[in-house]
Order: sequence, then structure tokens, then C-alpha cells
Amino acid sequence: MKTITELKREIEELRFYYDEEISEETKEREKEWKENPRNLYFELKAKLKTLREVCEEIKGLREILSDLEHEQWMSWSKYIAENNKIPKELLDKWKENWKPYSKLDEKTKDSDRIWADKIIKELLKKFGESNE
Repeated sequence: MKTITELKREIEELRFYYDEEISEETKEREKEWKENPRNLYFELKAKLKTLREVCEEIKGLREILSDLEHEQWMSWSKYIAENNKIPKELLDKWKENWKPYSKLDEKTKDSDRIWADKIIKELLKKFGESNE
């Protein structure tokens, strides 16, 4: 866990990257933080809760992303099948899965979920919630 001093330093570093001038409201809040660091702590804690909520929502996207992944796979596999000579066994296997995600068995859905999980992992990394 970061100390208040470390958090203040990060805020100062972030200010450097903003192109526009800092508003009077922001200057006033910074003054309050310097006078009473606990204000900064509680404000950052509230933002952390919001980030956790965002991460939970991202995790909740798993089935939506899996469905989209399946659509993408169907589009790709149909294109490949139409434009290439595919072994009959493989084509038959693909055709079995050319149906909506909701109609797939759980084992087949799991193969789409693997790819959805990869997307979720990258999104969570971006928000600092990765388990790695």
C-alpha cells in the first residue's frame, strides 16, 4: 500500500502531463490535501472503490465477449471454408458449431471463454487488477 507522500508525488507527476491549466477548484483541493492529508486519503479511497466496481463490471462482460468471439470465429471459419479446400472432417466439425453462442454446449462455449478471458485479463491489467 502506498503512503500519502507517495500518492502526493504521483499526483504532482500527473499534473505535469496535463496540457491545460489546472482549475481553481483543483488548486483549492490540493491546498486542502496539503493541510489535511486524510482528505486526500479518503478521496483516493473513494476512487479506488470506483475502480474496483469497474473491474467487477469488466469481469461481468465474460459471456458478452465470449458471444462476440464466437461470432468472429464463425465469420472467419465460414470465409475459410468458402475460399479453401478444407478436410471434410474439419468442415463437419465447424458446421456443427455454426450456430448462435447460446445454442452451443458448455464445452464449446468454454473455448470461446478462453479468448474472452484473455481480453478481460488485458482490461484488468490496464486498471491494475491483474492477478499476475
